[in-house]
Amino acid sequence: MTSLFDTKLSLAMRMLAAKGLLNSNATPVGWKFIRRLGFKVPPLYFLDFKTTWVAYTLLFLFGFSVFEFFRFHWQIPRMNMPSWRLILSGSLVFGLFMAVRGLYFRRRFGLPLWQDLNPSA
Repeated sequence: MTSLFDTKLSLAMRMLAAKGLLNSNATPVGWKFIRRLGFKVPPLYFLDFKTTWVAYTLLFLFGFSVFEFFRFHWQIPRMNMPSWRLILSGSLVFGLFMAVRGLYFRRRFGLPLWQDLNPSA
């Protein structure tokens, strides 16, 4: 027996495919990784603007921090690591840009919010 989340996820992915949005576009790599860890997260196009902004900001913040950590430790000669303020502000701007993009696509394709998605209809 499938859970309500799995049913809604299947419906959401079918809706995205019917609208012409590919799975790789609807779920970024970080989002797939979070789902593989066992967290039940819906596709980003079905979330509201604020949640999408926070999600993309945190994903980019984590990814950029890991990238800078390895770049800093493997670079010869070593350069100064960018300040955390720079990483955070870049992540906020990236998150804002991606949230606006998600809002645009959600409105353009007429996608409902996750809580409004009804698998029985």
